[in-house]
Amino acid sequence: MCTVLCDRKGVILLDFLQRGQTTNTDHYVLTLIKLQAQASRIRLEKTNFLLQHENARSHTTLMTTEYIASLDWLTMPTI
Repeated sequence: MCTVLCDRKGVILLDFLQRGQTTNTDHYVLTLIKLQAQASRIRLEKTNFLLQHENARSHTTLMTTEYIASLDWLTMPTI
């Protein structure tokens, strides 16, 4: 599976999940860490994000929400 993280200027990060693996909280937070690192390299003017993601368990756990809050990023509620 491939997760594509982008903004209005284009793709920031492609994150691949190996066959047979599932996205869990640890993997999702690691993806967010990679996103933050990659964005700081290629989007120098960008300091925070507005994330639009699903209400999947890995996106809504305490560990994930605390990490997102520590970066001062916002999330859009799923409708």
